[in-house]
Amino acid sequence: MRCRLFKAVIMLVLGLVVVLPLVGCADGGDTGTQLVIGYQGDLTGPGGSAMMPIHSAIQDYLKTVEAENPIPGLKLKIVTYDTRSDYSRVPLGYTWLKGQGAEVILFPSPADIDIVSKKLAEDQIPGFGTTALEQQRDNQWAFFIFETMEVQNAACMQWIMDNWDYSGEDRNPKVGSMGWIGLSTTIGMQDGIDAFLEENPGKFEWMGEEFAPLGTTAWAIEAKALMDCDYIFVGTVGTGSASFIKEVRLRGYDKAIIGPTAPIPGYWGLIESVVAALAELYDVYHLHNMPWCIDCSFADEWRGLMTENRSQDWVEGEIRQSGYATGPAWMTLLVEVIRNAVEEVGAENIDGSAVRDAAASINLDLTGDGWGNPWVLNDENHICCNTYKVFEWDVDEDWWVEISDWFTM
Repeated sequence: MRCRLFKAVIMLVLGLVVVLPLVGCADGGDTGTQLVIGYQGDLTGPGGSAMMPIHSAIQDYLKTVEAENPIPGLKLKIVTYDTRSDYSRVPLGYTWLKGQGAEVILFPSPADIDIVSKKLAEDQIPGFGTTALEQQRDNQWAFFIFETMEVQNAACMQWIMDNWDYSGEDRNPKVGSMGWIGLSTTIGMQDGIDAFLEENPGKFEWMGEEFAPLGTTAWAIEAKALMDCDYIFVGTVGTGSASFIKEVRLRGYDKAIIGPTAPIPGYWGLIESVVAALAELYDVYHLHNMPWCIDCSFADEWRGLMTENRSQDWVEGEIRQSGYATGPAWMTLLVEVIRNAVEEVGAENIDGSAVRDAAASINLDLTGDGWGNPWVLNDENHICCNTYKVFEWDVDEDWWVEISDWFTM
C-alpha cells in the first residue's frame, strides 16, 4: 500500500530530530534587519489538531530558508497568538501582535482575517490567509493561497453535477449539508451551495441543511434527516466532522460524504480515531486546490521537510492529513513576496506597505511542482489558486487518491 511505502521512506530519512516549540519565535541569523511576522490561529481549541501542524510547518520552512537560502539583509521572526477558535479573542490577538511589532500577520482561519479585515489597511499590515470568505476577495490588504469557502463548495457541486448520470439514474442527485450554527466555515460553505443551486435550477434535489449549535458532537437528529442523500456536505471542523461521520455511518448511511479543504483532510487522523471501523470510511471525498497527496515534487518537498524536522511518531500521524502540507505552500508565497519586497525597497526599508505591494505583483509558476495553475496576484486578484482536484479516501489503498483532473469553475 502507498501509505506503507511512505512509512518505509520515513524510516530511512529520520535520524535524531529536534522538535521545535509549539509557539514562540523562529529567528533568522544574527545580522540584518528584522521583520516580525505575526501568526494568529487556533492551537489549543477545536481547530487545533489541524492548525498546529500548519504552525509547525511554518517554523520548519522558515528555519530551512534561514539556513539554506536566507533573504539578504533580513531575518524573520515569528510571534504567535492562540485564538482557540474563540472569535472574541481575535481583536485582542491582533492588537497584541501589532504591539509586538508585526508588519505582516498570518491567518489560517478565514473567520479571523474577516473579523479584523478593516484594520489591515488602517494599520498598513498585510494579512495572508490560507482560504477566505467571499467578502474578502477584493480586500487590497489580504492575500490567500486557496479559493474562498463559497467557491470551494460550489466547485464540489460542479463536480457532482458533471459526474452524475442523469439519464441512467433518471433523477437528480439528492444533496444536503450539516454544520455548526455561527461557524464561519459552515456559513461560507452553505452560501456557496445556495448560490450554485440558484444558478443551476433543475440539477439537484436539495434535501436541506441540518445545523446544530456550535460544538455539537451528537448528531442523531441531523444524521437521520439526511439519510436519503446521495451526497452529504460536511461543514464543521475537528470533532464536529469526526462525530458526524461516525454517527451517520452507524445509522446505515452508505452513500457519499464530501467537503472542501477545511472540514475533512486536515482532521483525517481525528476522523479515523473516532469512526467505529476504518472500513466505514468509503465514499469520503474532499476537494482541494493543493496537490498535497499526489506523486509530485511539492508532495516530496513537504514530506521531506516533515521527516527532517519532526519525530517519527509525529510524522506517521500527520502524513495522512493535509495540515502540515499547507505550511510549505503558504510560506512559498510569503517568502517569495518578501524577497521581491527586499529587492524593490531594500532590507532596511522593509515594512507592511512594501510587502503588500510586492504581494500584488507576484507571478509564480509552480505547475511543474504539481499545482494546477500559476500563482498570479495583482490588484484585481488576491487568490493564488483557482483550479480544483477531487480526492477520494481509498479504504484498500489506505490513502487519498485523485479522481479528477484539475478543473476550473
